Amino acid sequence: MHFDKCQSEFSNINLQKTKEYLYKNILYETEKYYGFKNSRDNLKWLHMVTNGWFNDQIDHNGRWKMITDRTNNIGKVLDVASGCGTFVFHGLHNKYKVWGIEPEEWKVKYYQMKIISADYPKYYLNHVIRGTGEYLPFADKSFDIVTTYQTLEHVQSVKKCIYEMLRVLKPGGILYLKCPGYNCFYEPHYRIPFLPQMNKNLA
Repeated sequence: MHFDKCQSEFSNINLQKTKEYLYKNILYETEKYYGFKNSRDNLKWLHMVTNGWFNDQIDHNGRWKMITDRTNNIGKVLDVASGCGTFVFHGLHNKYKVWGIEPEEWKVKYYQMKIISADYPKYYLNHVIRGTGEYLPFADKSFDIVTTYQTLEHVQSVKKCIYEMLRVLKPGGILYLKCPGYNCFYEPHYRIPFLPQMNKNLA
């Protein structure tokens, strides 16, 4: 999106309104998909998640540390399903060449709002693009590192996503995937004990 157009659209948005937008959308999604109830524990969790996603100054889950510990040649990085852009923001703040792809319209909008309300550099706007992992809008062999975190359990086609990630990865590049293992006894989205391979609709 052109910066002037984006700035005009969000001209009355400050950081507090941006955070409220984030909170409301996380609440909506957790109610819709995971049966969120307004208990004290759930509201505490919701505030924790909102604060975590809003704070792009820290390396959430040590994802950037994992990369820097394993290679000195960071090069160009793609984050597939970049969510609200926390990983991308942190990388850009630290001068890395990082892009994100994200299918959810509201998350891309939040990313744009955060740039305007936090007065981040204009070029950040071009670093998260709306799209899906099954059809990455990048040329072959574009990135040195491709990463996706807690994503593959949500996609339409795991096979297509992995094919696309490998297609845009340079020869000798790094592909880093992390997602839940459904052979464990805990369901991380519903945050409940769970029998291995049990039907998720029962959650």
